[in-house]
Amino acid sequence: MKRLKSLVVFMALALFLVGCSGGGNESPESPVANTTPGQTPAVDDTFNVILNAQPTGFNPLTTNDAMSSDINVQIYETLYERTPDGTDYVPLLADDMPESSEDGLSVNIKLKEGITFTNGDPFNAETVKFTIEKIKDKEYGSARASIAASIESVEIINDHEVKLNLTYPDGVLIAKLSHMNSAMISPNSDGTELMTNPVGTGPYKMTSSVAGSEYTLEYNENYWGGEPEIKKIVFTVVAETSTAISRLETGEADFMPVVPVTNVNRVKQIPNVEFVTSPSSQITYLGLRTNSAKNQNVMSNDKARQAMLMAIDREAYVQTLEGNALGLNSILPASLFGYTEESEDYGYKYNLEEAKNIIASEGIADEPITILTSTVPTSQTIAEFIQSSLKAAGFTNVELLPQEFATYLATAKLENEFDLVILTWSNVTGDGTEFFDPNLHSVNSSQRVQYVNPEFDKLVDESRETIDMEVRLEKLDAANKLCLEDAVVAPLYNSYNTFAFSDKYKDVTVLPGTYFSVKDFKYAK
Repeated sequence: MKRLKSLVVFMALALFLVGCSGGGNESPESPVANTTPGQTPAVDDTFNVILNAQPTGFNPLTTNDAMSSDINVQIYETLYERTPDGTDYVPLLADDMPESSEDGLSVNIKLKEGITFTNGDPFNAETVKFTIEKIKDKEYGSARASIAASIESVEIINDHEVKLNLTYPDGVLIAKLSHMNSAMISPNSDGTELMTNPVGTGPYKMTSSVAGSEYTLEYNENYWGGEPEIKKIVFTVVAETSTAISRLETGEADFMPVVPVTNVNRVKQIPNVEFVTSPSSQITYLGLRTNSAKNQNVMSNDKARQAMLMAIDREAYVQTLEGNALGLNSILPASLFGYTEESEDYGYKYNLEEAKNIIASEGIADEPITILTSTVPTSQTIAEFIQSSLKAAGFTNVELLPQEFATYLATAKLENEFDLVILTWSNVTGDGTEFFDPNLHSVNSSQRVQYVNPEFDKLVDESRETIDMEVRLEKLDAANKLCLEDAVVAPLYNSYNTFAFSDKYKDVTVLPGTYFSVKDFKYAK
Protein backbone atom coordinates (compact mmCIF):
# COMPACT_ATOMS: atom_id res chain seq x y z
CA MET A 1 0.00 0.00 0.00
CA LYS A 2 1.06 3.57 -0.58
CA ARG A 3 -0.58 6.67 0.83
CA LEU A 4 -2.94 8.28 -1.65
CA LYS A 5 -2.13 11.97 -1.70
CA SER A 6 -4.60 14.68 -2.59
CA LEU A 7 -4.77 14.42 -6.33
CA VAL A 8 -5.39 18.03 -7.21
CA VAL A 9 -2.78 20.60 -8.20
CA PHE A 10 -3.50 23.70 -6.17
CA MET A 11 -1.01 26.24 -7.57
CA ALA A 12 -3.60 28.10 -9.61
CA LEU A 13 -5.91 28.28 -6.60
CA ALA A 14 -3.15 29.46 -4.31
CA LEU A 15 -2.25 32.27 -6.72
CA PHE A 16 -5.90 33.19 -7.00
CA LEU A 17 -6.30 33.37 -3.25
CA VAL A 18 -3.24 35.57 -2.83
CA GLY A 19 -4.09 37.89 -5.71
CA CYS A 20 -7.82 38.28 -5.11
CA SER A 21 -8.27 38.32 -1.35
CA GLY A 22 -10.96 40.79 -0.45
CA GLY A 23 -9.81 41.22 3.13
CA GLY A 24 -11.89 40.55 6.21
CA ASN A 25 -11.44 37.93 8.86
CA GLU A 26 -8.84 35.24 8.43
CA SER A 27 -10.02 31.65 8.10
CA PRO A 28 -9.09 29.26 10.92
CA GLU A 29 -5.77 27.52 10.35
CA SER A 30 -7.46 24.14 10.62
CA PRO A 31 -10.98 22.90 9.91
CA VAL A 32 -10.96 20.91 13.17
CA ALA A 33 -13.80 21.89 15.49
CA ASN A 34 -13.21 24.22 18.43
CA THR A 35 -12.56 21.90 21.37
CA THR A 36 -12.15 24.58 24.02
CA PRO A 37 -15.49 26.25 24.68
CA GLY A 38 -15.27 30.00 24.97
CA GLN A 39 -17.68 32.35 26.57
CA THR A 40 -21.03 30.70 27.26
CA PRO A 41 -23.84 32.79 25.80
CA ALA A 42 -27.16 33.34 27.46
CA VAL A 43 -29.54 30.42 27.16
CA ASP A 44 -31.83 32.28 24.76
CA ASP A 45 -28.98 33.60 22.59
CA THR A 46 -29.55 32.61 18.95
CA PHE A 47 -27.44 33.00 15.83
CA ASN A 48 -29.89 34.18 13.16
CA VAL A 49 -29.01 33.38 9.54
CA ILE A 50 -30.76 34.65 6.43
CA LEU A 51 -31.46 32.35 3.48
CA ASN A 52 -32.39 34.11 0.23
CA ALA A 53 -34.53 31.22 -1.02
CA GLN A 54 -36.32 28.15 0.29
CA PRO A 55 -34.24 24.97 0.76
CA THR A 56 -35.50 21.97 -1.19
CA GLY A 57 -34.81 19.40 1.55
CA PHE A 58 -32.29 17.86 3.93
CA ASN A 59 -31.21 14.55 2.48
CA PRO A 60 -27.59 15.43 1.60
CA LEU A 61 -27.41 12.75 -1.10
CA THR A 62 -30.40 13.96 -3.11
CA THR A 63 -30.30 17.75 -2.70
CA ASN A 64 -27.71 20.07 -4.16
CA ASP A 65 -29.10 23.61 -3.94
CA ALA A 66 -27.14 26.19 -1.97
CA MET A 67 -29.83 26.81 0.64
CA SER A 68 -30.20 23.13 1.53
CA SER A 69 -26.42 22.76 1.64
CA ASP A 70 -26.07 25.76 3.98
CA ILE A 71 -28.14 23.85 6.52
CA ASN A 72 -26.94 20.33 5.73
CA VAL A 73 -23.28 21.17 6.25
CA GLN A 74 -24.07 22.01 9.88
CA ILE A 75 -25.76 18.62 10.41
CA TYR A 76 -23.93 16.08 8.25
CA GLU A 77 -20.27 15.22 7.75
CA THR A 78 -18.17 13.69 5.00
CA LEU A 79 -15.18 11.35 5.12
CA TYR A 80 -12.84 14.21 4.08
CA GLU A 81 -13.11 17.96 3.86
CA ARG A 82 -11.45 20.77 1.97
CA THR A 83 -9.25 23.02 4.09
CA PRO A 84 -10.57 26.56 4.73
CA ASP A 85 -8.15 28.11 2.23
CA GLY A 86 -9.26 25.60 -0.41
CA THR A 87 -5.79 24.27 -1.15
CA ASP A 88 -5.90 20.75 0.31
CA TYR A 89 -7.99 17.99 1.87
CA VAL A 90 -7.91 16.56 5.39
CA PRO A 91 -9.70 13.67 7.14
CA LEU A 92 -13.02 14.39 8.82
CA LEU A 93 -14.93 11.19 9.60
CA ALA A 94 -12.02 9.24 8.12
CA ASP A 95 -9.18 8.67 10.57
CA ASP A 96 -6.41 9.30 8.05
CA MET A 97 -5.81 9.92 4.37
CA PRO A 98 -6.67 6.84 2.27
CA GLU A 99 -4.16 4.23 1.23
CA SER A 100 -4.12 3.09 -2.39
CA SER A 101 -2.90 -0.09 -4.04
CA GLU A 102 0.01 0.20 -6.47
CA ASP A 103 -2.32 -0.07 -9.47
CA GLY A 104 -4.73 2.48 -8.01
CA LEU A 105 -7.67 0.07 -8.25
CA SER A 106 -8.34 -0.30 -4.55
CA VAL A 107 -8.36 2.19 -1.69
CA ASN A 108 -8.50 1.49 2.04
CA ILE A 109 -10.04 4.04 4.38
CA LYS A 110 -9.79 3.86 8.17
CA LEU A 111 -12.59 5.50 10.12
CA LYS A 112 -12.77 7.41 13.38
CA GLU A 113 -14.25 5.46 16.27
CA GLY A 114 -16.83 6.40 18.88
CA ILE A 115 -18.99 8.58 16.61
CA THR A 116 -22.79 8.32 16.63
CA PHE A 117 -25.64 9.81 14.65
CA THR A 118 -28.20 11.98 16.41
CA ASN A 119 -30.62 9.05 16.41
CA GLY A 120 -28.08 6.95 18.35
CA ASP A 121 -26.89 4.83 15.43
CA PRO A 122 -23.12 4.21 15.29
CA PHE A 123 -20.96 5.58 12.50
CA ASN A 124 -18.93 2.66 11.19
CA ALA A 125 -17.91 0.74 8.08
CA GLU A 126 -21.50 -0.35 7.48
CA THR A 127 -22.44 3.33 7.29
CA VAL A 128 -19.88 3.99 4.55
CA LYS A 129 -20.97 0.96 2.55
CA PHE A 130 -24.66 1.90 2.87
CA THR A 131 -24.08 5.54 1.88
CA ILE A 132 -21.98 4.75 -1.19
CA GLU A 133 -24.42 2.10 -2.35
CA LYS A 134 -27.25 4.63 -2.07
CA ILE A 135 -25.26 7.11 -4.15
CA LYS A 136 -24.81 4.40 -6.78
CA ASP A 137 -28.48 3.36 -6.73
CA LYS A 138 -30.18 5.03 -9.70
CA GLU A 139 -33.61 4.64 -8.12
CA TYR A 140 -32.50 6.48 -4.98
CA GLY A 141 -32.10 9.70 -6.92
CA SER A 142 -28.60 10.86 -5.94
CA ALA A 143 -27.90 14.45 -6.95
CA ARG A 144 -24.31 13.48 -7.72
CA ALA A 145 -24.17 9.85 -8.84
CA SER A 146 -20.78 10.67 -10.39
CA ILE A 147 -19.30 10.69 -6.88
CA ALA A 148 -19.42 6.89 -6.85
CA ALA A 149 -18.89 6.32 -10.58
CA SER A 150 -15.43 4.78 -10.06
CA ILE A 151 -16.47 2.61 -7.10
CA GLU A 152 -17.37 -0.92 -8.16
CA SER A 153 -17.93 -2.23 -4.63
CA VAL A 154 -17.31 -1.52 -0.96
CA GLU A 155 -15.81 -4.19 1.30
CA ILE A 156 -16.05 -4.03 5.08
CA ILE A 157 -12.61 -4.94 6.49
CA ASN A 158 -13.70 -4.42 10.09
CA ASP A 159 -16.02 -2.09 11.98
CA HIS A 160 -13.78 0.90 11.24
CA GLU A 161 -12.12 0.19 7.92
CA VAL A 162 -13.46 -0.17 4.39
CA LYS A 163 -11.93 -1.07 1.07
CA LEU A 164 -13.18 0.63 -2.08
CA ASN A 165 -12.72 -1.46 -5.21
CA LEU A 166 -12.42 0.84 -8.20
CA THR A 167 -13.00 0.30 -11.91
CA TYR A 168 -10.23 2.79 -12.71
CA PRO A 169 -7.63 4.85 -10.81
CA ASP A 170 -9.70 7.83 -9.72
CA GLY A 171 -7.83 11.12 -9.69
CA VAL A 172 -10.79 12.92 -8.11
CA LEU A 173 -11.75 10.43 -5.41
CA ILE A 174 -10.75 12.45 -2.34
CA ALA A 175 -12.34 15.58 -3.78
CA LYS A 176 -15.60 13.71 -4.35
CA LEU A 177 -15.57 12.21 -0.86
CA SER A 178 -15.33 15.75 0.54
CA HIS A 179 -18.50 16.88 -1.24
CA MET A 180 -21.71 17.29 0.78
CA ASN A 181 -23.43 14.94 -1.68
CA SER A 182 -21.26 12.18 -0.20
CA ALA A 183 -22.13 12.98 3.43
CA MET A 184 -22.63 9.92 5.59
CA ILE A 185 -26.20 8.87 6.36
CA SER A 186 -27.35 6.19 8.80
CA PRO A 187 -28.39 2.79 7.40
CA ASN A 188 -31.57 3.18 9.47
CA SER A 189 -32.44 6.49 7.81
CA ASP A 190 -35.20 6.59 5.23
CA GLY A 191 -34.28 8.83 2.32
CA THR A 192 -37.70 10.46 2.10
CA GLU A 193 -37.86 11.11 5.84
CA LEU A 194 -34.42 12.72 5.80
CA MET A 195 -35.81 15.44 3.55
CA THR A 196 -37.68 16.86 6.55
CA ASN A 197 -36.00 15.16 9.54
CA PRO A 198 -32.23 15.12 9.00
CA VAL A 199 -30.04 12.70 11.00
CA GLY A 200 -26.30 13.33 10.91
CA THR A 201 -23.07 13.12 12.90
CA GLY A 202 -22.34 16.85 12.83
CA PRO A 203 -22.27 19.53 15.54
CA TYR A 204 -25.92 20.52 15.15
CA LYS A 205 -29.29 18.80 14.90
CA MET A 206 -32.58 20.15 13.58
CA THR A 207 -35.04 20.62 16.44
CA SER A 208 -37.92 22.38 14.66
CA SER A 209 -38.91 23.72 11.27
CA VAL A 210 -41.62 25.61 9.45
CA ALA A 211 -41.42 24.45 5.84
CA GLY A 212 -40.33 27.22 3.50
CA SER A 213 -39.93 29.69 6.34
CA GLU A 214 -37.76 28.86 9.36
CA TYR A 215 -35.41 26.07 10.47
CA THR A 216 -33.96 25.77 13.98
CA LEU A 217 -30.75 23.88 14.74
CA GLU A 218 -29.32 23.25 18.20
CA TYR A 219 -26.04 21.88 19.48
CA ASN A 220 -25.70 18.10 19.23
CA GLU A 221 -24.62 17.21 22.79
CA ASN A 222 -23.07 13.95 21.58
CA TYR A 223 -20.93 15.60 18.91
CA TRP A 224 -17.50 13.98 18.74
CA GLY A 225 -15.57 17.08 17.63
CA GLY A 226 -15.93 19.40 20.61
CA GLU A 227 -18.44 21.95 21.77
CA PRO A 228 -19.02 25.00 19.54
CA GLU A 229 -19.53 28.41 21.13
CA ILE A 230 -22.76 29.02 19.22
CA LYS A 231 -25.38 26.58 20.49
CA LYS A 232 -28.47 27.57 18.53
CA ILE A 233 -28.96 28.61 14.91
CA VAL A 234 -32.16 29.81 13.26
CA PHE A 235 -32.24 29.92 9.46
CA THR A 236 -34.98 32.22 8.15
CA VAL A 237 -36.03 32.42 4.50
CA VAL A 238 -36.17 36.06 3.41
CA ALA A 239 -36.46 36.19 -0.37
CA GLU A 240 -36.75 39.97 -0.62
CA THR A 241 -33.27 41.47 -0.37
CA SER A 242 -34.34 44.82 1.07
CA THR A 243 -36.21 43.05 3.87
CA ALA A 244 -33.19 40.86 4.57
CA ILE A 245 -30.93 43.89 4.89
CA SER A 246 -33.46 45.58 7.14
CA ARG A 247 -33.13 42.61 9.49
CA LEU A 248 -29.39 43.20 9.63
CA GLU A 249 -30.05 46.86 10.41
CA THR A 250 -32.45 46.09 13.24
CA GLY A 251 -30.38 43.25 14.68
CA GLU A 252 -33.01 40.61 13.87
CA ALA A 253 -30.39 38.87 11.70
CA ASP A 254 -26.79 38.12 12.64
CA PHE A 255 -25.48 36.70 9.35
CA MET A 256 -26.29 37.27 5.69
CA PRO A 257 -24.20 34.70 3.76
CA VAL A 258 -24.90 36.30 0.38
CA VAL A 259 -25.11 40.07 -0.05
CA PRO A 260 -26.07 40.92 -3.65
CA VAL A 261 -23.45 43.18 -5.18
CA THR A 262 -26.09 45.81 -5.93
CA ASN A 263 -26.70 46.16 -2.18
CA VAL A 264 -23.12 46.19 -0.91
CA ASN A 265 -22.95 49.94 -0.35
CA ARG A 266 -26.09 49.89 1.80
CA VAL A 267 -24.77 47.04 3.92
CA LYS A 268 -21.42 48.77 4.40
CA GLN A 269 -23.22 51.67 6.08
CA ILE A 270 -24.89 49.58 8.79
CA PRO A 271 -23.41 50.23 12.26
CA ASN A 272 -22.15 47.16 14.15
CA VAL A 273 -22.18 45.02 11.00
CA GLU A 274 -19.05 43.72 9.30
CA PHE A 275 -19.03 43.36 5.50
CA VAL A 276 -16.46 40.95 4.03
CA THR A 277 -15.41 39.75 0.60
CA SER A 278 -13.41 36.58 0.10
CA PRO A 279 -12.33 34.36 -2.81
CA SER A 280 -14.90 31.98 -4.22
CA SER A 281 -15.01 29.08 -6.66
CA GLN A 282 -18.53 30.07 -7.69
CA ILE A 283 -19.28 30.78 -11.32
CA THR A 284 -22.45 32.15 -12.91
CA TYR A 285 -22.82 31.02 -16.49
CA LEU A 286 -25.26 30.83 -19.39
CA GLY A 287 -26.44 27.47 -20.67
CA LEU A 288 -27.64 27.22 -24.28
CA ARG A 289 -29.63 24.14 -25.14
CA THR A 290 -29.03 22.42 -28.46
CA ASN A 291 -31.22 19.45 -27.58
CA SER A 292 -34.70 19.69 -26.08
CA ALA A 293 -34.85 23.46 -26.38
CA LYS A 294 -38.20 25.23 -26.58
CA ASN A 295 -37.24 26.65 -29.97
CA GLN A 296 -35.33 23.69 -31.37
CA ASN A 297 -35.13 25.19 -34.84
CA VAL A 298 -33.01 28.12 -33.68
CA MET A 299 -31.07 26.50 -30.86
CA SER A 300 -29.80 23.63 -33.04
CA ASN A 301 -28.27 26.26 -35.34
CA ASP A 302 -24.58 26.70 -34.39
CA LYS A 303 -24.42 30.17 -35.94
CA ALA A 304 -27.50 31.32 -34.01
CA ARG A 305 -25.96 30.32 -30.69
CA GLN A 306 -22.66 31.94 -31.61
CA ALA A 307 -24.52 35.16 -32.42
CA MET A 308 -26.23 35.07 -29.03
CA LEU A 309 -22.89 34.84 -27.28
CA MET A 310 -21.32 37.59 -29.39
CA ALA A 311 -24.26 39.85 -28.49
CA ILE A 312 -23.45 39.79 -24.76
CA ASP A 313 -20.89 42.29 -23.47
CA ARG A 314 -19.90 40.28 -20.43
CA GLU A 315 -17.03 42.62 -19.52
CA ALA A 316 -19.45 45.55 -19.35
CA TYR A 317 -21.71 43.61 -17.00
CA VAL A 318 -18.83 42.67 -14.70
CA GLN A 319 -18.01 46.37 -14.41
CA THR A 320 -21.44 46.94 -12.87
CA LEU A 321 -20.53 44.52 -10.07
CA GLU A 322 -18.07 47.10 -8.69
CA GLY A 323 -15.14 44.82 -8.01
CA ASN A 324 -17.15 42.05 -6.34
CA ALA A 325 -16.66 39.56 -9.18
CA LEU A 326 -14.08 38.62 -11.80
CA GLY A 327 -14.68 38.51 -15.54
CA LEU A 328 -13.53 35.39 -17.35
CA ASN A 329 -13.74 33.65 -20.72
CA SER A 330 -12.88 30.17 -19.46
CA ILE A 331 -15.80 28.15 -18.12
CA LEU A 332 -13.38 26.95 -15.41
CA PRO A 333 -12.41 29.72 -12.97
CA ALA A 334 -8.72 30.22 -12.23
CA SER A 335 -9.28 28.71 -8.78
CA LEU A 336 -9.97 25.24 -10.20
CA PHE A 337 -7.57 22.55 -11.30
CA GLY A 338 -7.97 22.37 -15.07
CA TYR A 339 -7.80 26.09 -15.74
CA THR A 340 -5.09 27.35 -18.09
CA GLU A 341 -4.26 30.89 -19.16
CA GLU A 342 -4.77 29.79 -22.77
CA SER A 343 -8.43 29.08 -22.02
CA GLU A 344 -9.12 32.81 -21.79
CA ASP A 345 -8.91 32.87 -25.61
CA TYR A 346 -11.50 30.12 -26.12
CA GLY A 347 -15.10 30.65 -27.15
CA TYR A 348 -16.86 33.71 -28.55
CA LYS A 349 -16.21 37.24 -27.36
CA TYR A 350 -18.40 40.32 -27.65
CA ASN A 351 -18.87 41.43 -31.26
CA LEU A 352 -22.22 43.16 -31.67
CA GLU A 353 -21.90 43.92 -35.37
CA GLU A 354 -21.05 40.30 -36.22
CA ALA A 355 -23.97 39.14 -34.07
CA LYS A 356 -26.32 41.46 -35.96
CA ASN A 357 -25.03 40.18 -39.31
CA ILE A 358 -25.56 36.54 -38.38
CA ILE A 359 -29.07 37.13 -37.03
CA ALA A 360 -30.04 38.98 -40.20
CA SER A 361 -28.44 36.50 -42.61
CA GLU A 362 -29.95 33.49 -40.83
CA GLY A 363 -33.40 35.08 -40.85
CA ILE A 364 -34.01 34.41 -37.16
CA ALA A 365 -34.68 37.92 -35.81
CA ASP A 366 -38.34 37.25 -35.01
CA GLU A 367 -37.86 33.76 -33.59
CA PRO A 368 -39.03 33.47 -29.95
CA ILE A 369 -36.27 32.92 -27.37
CA THR A 370 -37.05 31.97 -23.75
CA ILE A 371 -34.56 32.52 -20.90
CA LEU A 372 -35.13 30.57 -17.68
CA THR A 373 -33.98 32.24 -14.47
CA SER A 374 -34.68 32.04 -10.78
CA THR A 375 -36.19 35.00 -8.96
CA VAL A 376 -33.04 35.33 -6.85
CA PRO A 377 -32.12 38.99 -7.52
CA THR A 378 -28.59 38.41 -8.83
CA SER A 379 -29.83 35.82 -11.33
CA GLN A 380 -32.77 37.90 -12.48
CA THR A 381 -30.54 40.95 -13.01
CA ILE A 382 -28.11 39.13 -15.31
CA ALA A 383 -31.06 37.53 -17.15
CA GLU A 384 -32.49 40.98 -17.83
CA PHE A 385 -29.08 42.12 -19.09
CA ILE A 386 -28.89 39.17 -21.50
CA GLN A 387 -32.45 39.78 -22.67
CA SER A 388 -31.57 43.42 -23.44
CA SER A 389 -28.35 42.36 -25.18
CA LEU A 390 -30.12 39.91 -27.48
CA LYS A 391 -32.69 42.52 -28.39
CA ALA A 392 -29.96 45.03 -29.17
CA ALA A 393 -28.45 42.49 -31.58
CA GLY A 394 -31.71 42.09 -33.49
CA PHE A 395 -33.80 39.45 -31.72
CA THR A 396 -37.29 40.91 -31.34
CA ASN A 397 -38.99 38.24 -29.24
CA VAL A 398 -36.93 37.44 -26.14
CA GLU A 399 -38.89 36.51 -23.03
CA LEU A 400 -37.81 35.79 -19.46
CA LEU A 401 -39.22 32.86 -17.51
CA PRO A 402 -38.54 33.82 -13.86
CA GLN A 403 -39.47 31.20 -11.26
CA GLU A 404 -39.19 30.76 -7.51
CA PHE A 405 -35.97 28.92 -6.75
CA ALA A 406 -37.28 25.40 -6.07
CA THR A 407 -39.58 25.54 -9.11
CA TYR A 408 -36.72 26.86 -11.24
CA LEU A 409 -34.50 23.94 -10.22
CA ALA A 410 -37.19 21.48 -11.28
CA THR A 411 -37.98 23.26 -14.56
CA ALA A 412 -34.30 23.41 -15.47
CA LYS A 413 -34.29 19.61 -15.86
CA LEU A 414 -37.38 19.47 -18.10
CA GLU A 415 -37.36 19.21 -21.85
CA ASN A 416 -38.71 21.83 -24.29
CA GLU A 417 -39.39 24.47 -21.60
CA PHE A 418 -36.71 27.07 -22.38
CA ASP A 419 -33.79 27.88 -24.68
CA LEU A 420 -31.27 29.64 -22.43
CA VAL A 421 -30.82 29.26 -18.69
CA ILE A 422 -28.93 31.24 -16.05
CA LEU A 423 -26.96 28.79 -13.89
CA THR A 424 -24.69 29.16 -10.87
CA TRP A 425 -22.26 26.52 -9.66
CA SER A 426 -20.21 26.56 -6.48
CA ASN A 427 -17.32 24.14 -6.85
CA VAL A 428 -16.62 22.86 -3.36
CA THR A 429 -13.93 20.38 -4.45
CA GLY A 430 -11.54 22.68 -6.35
CA ASP A 431 -11.41 20.32 -9.33
CA GLY A 432 -12.50 20.99 -12.93
CA THR A 433 -13.77 17.46 -13.48
CA GLU A 434 -16.25 18.20 -10.73
CA PHE A 435 -17.63 21.05 -12.81
CA PHE A 436 -17.85 19.22 -16.12
CA ASP A 437 -19.16 15.90 -14.84
CA PRO A 438 -22.22 17.14 -12.88
CA ASN A 439 -23.06 20.01 -15.25
CA LEU A 440 -22.27 19.08 -18.84
CA HIS A 441 -21.57 15.34 -19.16
CA SER A 442 -24.39 13.79 -21.20
CA VAL A 443 -24.80 10.85 -18.78
CA ASN A 444 -23.60 12.02 -15.35
CA SER A 445 -24.86 15.60 -15.34
CA SER A 446 -28.02 17.14 -13.90
CA GLN A 447 -29.27 17.53 -17.51
CA ARG A 448 -29.94 21.25 -17.17
CA VAL A 449 -27.95 22.09 -20.30
CA GLN A 450 -28.52 18.69 -21.97
CA TYR A 451 -25.25 18.89 -23.90
CA VAL A 452 -24.56 15.79 -25.98
CA ASN A 453 -21.10 15.43 -27.49
CA PRO A 454 -19.34 12.03 -27.24
CA GLU A 455 -15.95 13.67 -27.71
CA PHE A 456 -16.57 15.95 -24.74
CA ASP A 457 -17.77 13.04 -22.59
CA LYS A 458 -14.66 11.09 -23.49
CA LEU A 459 -12.38 13.95 -22.43
CA VAL A 460 -14.17 14.31 -19.09
CA ASP A 461 -14.05 10.56 -18.49
CA GLU A 462 -10.33 10.52 -19.24
CA SER A 463 -9.73 13.50 -16.94
CA ARG A 464 -10.93 11.48 -13.97
CA GLU A 465 -9.68 8.03 -14.90
CA THR A 466 -6.03 8.69 -14.21
CA ILE A 467 -3.87 9.94 -11.37
CA ASP A 468 -1.37 11.49 -13.80
CA MET A 469 -1.97 15.18 -13.17
CA GLU A 470 -0.41 16.35 -16.44
CA VAL A 471 -2.77 14.12 -18.39
CA ARG A 472 -5.69 15.32 -16.31
CA LEU A 473 -4.84 18.96 -17.01
CA GLU A 474 -4.53 18.29 -20.74
CA LYS A 475 -7.94 16.57 -20.88
CA LEU A 476 -9.70 19.24 -18.84
CA ASP A 477 -8.28 22.02 -20.97
CA ALA A 478 -9.43 20.27 -24.15
CA ALA A 479 -12.91 19.75 -22.67
CA ASN A 480 -13.03 23.44 -21.70
CA LYS A 481 -12.18 24.49 -25.24
CA LEU A 482 -14.65 22.11 -26.86
CA CYS A 483 -17.76 23.09 -24.91
CA LEU A 484 -16.99 26.79 -25.39
CA GLU A 485 -16.47 26.39 -29.14
CA ASP A 486 -19.69 24.37 -29.36
CA ALA A 487 -21.47 27.46 -27.95
CA VAL A 488 -23.43 25.53 -25.33
CA VAL A 489 -22.11 27.48 -22.33
CA ALA A 490 -20.66 30.90 -21.70
CA PRO A 491 -19.08 32.08 -18.43
CA LEU A 492 -20.64 35.27 -17.13
CA TYR A 493 -18.61 36.00 -13.99
CA ASN A 494 -16.69 34.42 -11.12
CA SER A 495 -18.20 35.76 -7.90
CA TYR A 496 -16.46 36.73 -4.73
CA ASN A 497 -18.13 35.67 -1.52
CA THR A 498 -19.83 38.83 -0.27
CA PHE A 499 -21.30 38.43 3.20
CA ALA A 500 -22.11 40.39 6.33
CA PHE A 501 -22.44 39.61 10.03
CA SER A 502 -23.03 41.24 13.39
CA ASP A 503 -19.89 42.43 15.15
CA LYS A 504 -21.03 40.42 18.19
CA TYR A 505 -19.24 37.55 16.42
CA LYS A 506 -15.78 36.88 15.01
CA ASP A 507 -14.06 34.27 12.84
CA VAL A 508 -17.11 34.32 10.57
CA THR A 509 -16.10 33.18 7.11
CA VAL A 510 -17.52 31.72 3.93
CA LEU A 511 -15.31 29.09 2.32
CA PRO A 512 -14.22 29.14 -1.36
CA GLY A 513 -16.95 26.62 -2.19
CA THR A 514 -19.49 29.07 -0.62
CA TYR A 515 -20.13 26.81 2.39
CA PHE A 516 -19.85 28.09 5.95
CA SER A 517 -19.44 26.18 9.21
CA VAL A 518 -21.07 27.80 12.22
CA LYS A 519 -19.17 25.53 14.60
CA ASP A 520 -16.05 27.56 13.80
CA PHE A 521 -17.69 30.95 14.47
CA LYS A 522 -17.08 32.59 17.85
CA TYR A 523 -18.36 35.35 20.07
CA ALA A 524 -16.36 38.56 19.82
CA LYS A 525 -16.48 39.28 23.54
